[in-house]
Amino acid sequence: MEKRFARHQALGTACQNAIAALGLGQVPVDRQHAAHTMTAPRYPRGVSGADLLPRIGAAGATVAGGLHPAIRNEYFRIGHMGPTNMGDLLATIGALEAGLRGCEYEFQLGAGWRRSAPAAEPGAGSDEGADRSGTIDQGLQAASPAEVSTPACDLCLRNP
Repeated sequence: MEKRFARHQALGTACQNAIAALGLGQVPVDRQHAAHTMTAPRYPRGVSGADLLPRIGAAGATVAGGLHPAIRNEYFRIGHMGPTNMGDLLATIGALEAGLRGCEYEFQLGAGWRRSAPAAEPGAGSDEGADRSGTIDQGLQAASPAEVSTPACDLCLRNP
């Protein structure tokens, strides 16, 4: 069980790092109150769930809309529990980036992917880590939203 708890914590940290790198807020007011098994990012200004969620799905990942009645239209949910592994999370972050790019949200392509990857290293858990920009950037050469499908799709594992 301890290994599972550690994996959930690493996945939660990786996802939270990615969301922060993309400039998205989160429902929990601080990381001490954030779950290790689910991340609840807020939609960026000017982007709605009706626009973003189908784009994420088209890029190959499943995320869910918000549940809390008072703010359900302000956030979405990314689950990273059970058998979820780092490849699944990286594919989801890539799909999120593709969705955001399709919604014309401005951010540095690959930022989320880069910030989540260091947390995957054994013993890691912060947003500090090795510089993978050269390798990752090779998979992120698309210049326009129309050219982006799933950033970094050649660099992460996907379950069929």
